[in-house]
Amino acid sequence: MGTSIRDTVEKLSKEKLVGYFLILWGASFFFNAISGLAYYTTYSGSYFSVQMAFGILSDLTSLAIAALLIIIGLKVLQIKIV
Repeated sequence: MGTSIRDTVEKLSKEKLVGYFLILWGASFFFNAISGLAYYTTYSGSYFSVQMAFGILSDLTSLAIAALLIIIGLKVLQIKIV
């Protein structure tokens, strides 16, 4: 199983466009999550606590997805992360 994943990453690394797509997709998730968190902190008085909690959890999940997509995109582009 490990070799098939490694082969897939090697094939994708030849396609720089896929790496840039993953980074931009991650950036989209990131900015959407930041926008959602800013919205909930600004208008927190008009939401029920459960609704706001699910919204915040959704935005935190989007931040995690953004981080993973950006890391995968950087690996595809073979850019070393610190």
